[in-house]
Amino acid sequence: MADTLQKHECNRRVSVAWAIPAWNKLRIGSFGVIVSLVIGCLPSLARAAEIPREIKLVESRAIDGRRKIHSGYIRIRCERPYDKDNPWDVYELYFTPGSVRENATFPYDKDEKPSGKEEYTRTTIQGELGTYRYSTKEFLDGKTYVLAVNEGPADPLSIWDTIPDPRVTGFGFGASLAGNHSKLDTHINGPNRENVVMIDELFDGIDCKKISWRDTKNQVDMEVWIAPSMDYSPIRMRSSFERDGSTYVNEEVSKCVLFEKNNSWFPERAISTRSIDGKVVAELSADIDVVCLNCEIPDDVFLPASIDVPVGTNVMFGYDTDRRAVWDGSNVADIDPLTAIQEGSNWLRSGKWWLVVVTCVFFAIVLFYVGVRALRKT
Repeated sequence: MADTLQKHECNRRVSVAWAIPAWNKLRIGSFGVIVSLVIGCLPSLARAAEIPREIKLVESRAIDGRRKIHSGYIRIRCERPYDKDNPWDVYELYFTPGSVRENATFPYDKDEKPSGKEEYTRTTIQGELGTYRYSTKEFLDGKTYVLAVNEGPADPLSIWDTIPDPRVTGFGFGASLAGNHSKLDTHINGPNRENVVMIDELFDGIDCKKISWRDTKNQVDMEVWIAPSMDYSPIRMRSSFERDGSTYVNEEVSKCVLFEKNNSWFPERAISTRSIDGKVVAELSADIDVVCLNCEIPDDVFLPASIDVPVGTNVMFGYDTDRRAVWDGSNVADIDPLTAIQEGSNWLRSGKWWLVVVTCVFFAIVLFYVGVRALRKT
């Protein structure tokens, strides 16, 4: 599959532009104070009710630049130097306007690692046939994952509910640090904003339009640096909020490159950090290998049958606990209720029921004996 897609390899990358500063010189806490002072000195630019037209235009161009990327195949490797239990994970992302597939690989936590196993995979497909998710993760008690299924076409507006939108890679992928996924319009040009301000600012040698605002719904101060010379790509994003007397700052910075074949700017590296009161407590670095953008993705990539699910695996349908089904190798096969009853009858006729009875009687005798001894001591 990868060989087929490799034919669509994007042409030589040009106009490489670094947007990652020297991290040892970055002082997030003091920078936040400076930004606050700058915004405080520009009250005439703030708009509580109406966002100025020039700001809307810049944000619309940033969104349009992302929307030009309608399909693709990318690979991402994430490193977390501050996380000893989950130091890395790897993703393959295939996407078209109506479908997306994520192949993810994770290391086992040291406390839950089965003998001889170092990593496991999780595959998620969302598209016309519904949402399918299966993991090869094994548990120490011998249990394995079921195949989770939500049948029916996925809503295009919610297609990225469980998978990060690859088009926001570099200014949204690191949102996993905050425990959520980003959609294309989550931050830029979003609702519930006040005090929206735009100024010209040089960031790491790149002329940017820096837009700041207050997210009134989540009580978060947001800042985004948009580079007009890179087709209005967001190359830096910063959010800050107060909680329990501490200041939390999430920041993401991207290194963007131009893929000449389709004139698309896309990050090839992104770094996300989270700090509390100026001290970095979490970091996520993502190295991005773009195999192709705006290329043709084979339809069978998004078929549930392409997931390597063992035949006979139980299927779970969201909150529908009454429906029983298994995976037959290519489709979901429902188990008839009468068949389930018959299976129960066969179990009774097999004679195994007496093991349960004997076990219950044994524990009843033990409890009775312990109770009698306790009464005698009293």
